[in-house]
Amino acid sequence: MKKLFAFLIICSGLSYAHVDLEKLNKNHCDHTINKEGTIVTPPLFFEKSALQRKNNQYEFRLNSEAHILKGTTGTIKDFIIAHNHLWTVGNAGLRQFDLEGNLVKVFAHTSWQQSRHNLPRSVYFNKRNDTLYMASGKVGLVAFNLTDQRFMDTNSLNVVNENGHLSAAVAVVGDGEDTLYIAMTGNSEKGFNGVLTYSISKKQITNKAEYNKRRAGVIFPYASIYLNSDKVILNNGGWIHSLKLNQVQNRTKVKPRWHAIEYRLDDVRKFVMMAGDLIFHDDQVLGCGRYFQNNGKVNYKAFKTRI
Repeated sequence: MKKLFAFLIICSGLSYAHVDLEKLNKNHCDHTINKEGTIVTPPLFFEKSALQRKNNQYEFRLNSEAHILKGTTGTIKDFIIAHNHLWTVGNAGLRQFDLEGNLVKVFAHTSWQQSRHNLPRSVYFNKRNDTLYMASGKVGLVAFNLTDQRFMDTNSLNVVNENGHLSAAVAVVGDGEDTLYIAMTGNSEKGFNGVLTYSISKKQITNKAEYNKRRAGVIFPYASIYLNSDKVILNNGGWIHSLKLNQVQNRTKVKPRWHAIEYRLDDVRKFVMMAGDLIFHDDQVLGCGRYFQNNGKVNYKAFKTRI
């Protein structure tokens, strides 16, 4: 999901540079699961904005203003703000909204219409070449130029490995210059799970950092990826994983560090599962996490930990 070096977000009076966990709860975490405990709607963040489904509608917040997205949205997996517009990706493809939530235009890549496994799950905006890069499952990486408003290159990345096994691109982030980092999940037993380093100018993979499956597991199909200082960080199915940037760029096998947020329930140690986007400030990561109450029900509230 999109991701920057760090988030500096101001949303409905809540500055994420100095996060008030109570306001984070009120504005986002309290809305992450419905009263019946059956539907999870995790919050998404980008710079000074936030997006979250509330009462079957997507609420878009920019600074202190809130708007409901109008028109068909589908399920939104990620979003960015560029050219004074909101751009969303998900099972409705790529959609452009104005900053008051009005639908402006819909863009559909031909491959997205062929299979739901090809739909975009994450978007990153590279200002340097005015291009959106979308992690699009079994298709790989899809590029869309905002100046011309047209689809450009499609790179299949490592979706079919040298050994013939299958993978999918699930999340993408960039350094603002020439490099993208793309999280991949295996679609078959020996499919590639890990992070690719990709050169925009060369249009090629420069390194494949594969997860050590025995010690690190695999990449979740809807993981999100971030750059923060000298680390690549993932929300990997609720678990926070971090890798040093030089590991991702140079090693072929990696074991991420797991940043566990623990709590106790009836004197039993349990761990929080993070939902939606993570927020970074200095050496801390914050967000909405799942936990169990004493009555056995699941709920979400704001948590933070050091990275």
